[in-house]
Amino acid sequence: MIDLNIIMPSKPRVIAENGERGTYEIEGLYPGYGQTLGNSLRRVILSSMIGTAITSLKIENAPHEFTTLKGVKEDVIMVILNLKKIRFEMEGGEPQVVTISVKGARAVTARDIKTGGQIEVVNPDQLIATLTEKGAEFKAELTLECGVGYVPKEAFQSARSPVIGTITLDAAFSPIR
Repeated sequence: MIDLNIIMPSKPRVIAENGERGTYEIEGLYPGYGQTLGNSLRRVILSSMIGTAITSLKIENAPHEFTTLKGVKEDVIMVILNLKKIRFEMEGGEPQVVTISVKGARAVTARDIKTGGQIEVVNPDQLIATLTEKGAEFKAELTLECGVGYVPKEAFQSARSPVIGTITLDAAFSPIR
């Protein structure tokens, strides 16, 4: 006959704690519960980290995300997907606006973002767009905000009045990928 009694674990013990790290021990878990418990804790901790994301942007000559730009290899949707890959570190909790202004045939990268003293681009080599013509121009304003977890763009749109030419983005604030 199968034993259907689940063994209850012991009370968690603190093995070591120093600064931002800690080691804890729980003994007597039912088989498979340790992995389940560890995965759940990891997901909760990762989704609870404060991070910075682009919540809206304005691209010159692009009234909406289904536009193509003259002299730019990527369409606006691809530019947005590339922008979402950029990681920022921001001091303070207030929304910040950063700009990009590039001319000539070349690759536009996160290094081209003009930031203030409170913002740092973590991955400056991230491609944003490719300008294909000598006279091509790419100008954009990005609004950065701090937050936790994932926030859909509908939450940002309902909190603000719509501005023509502003593209609102959903934000994955977690700094870990």
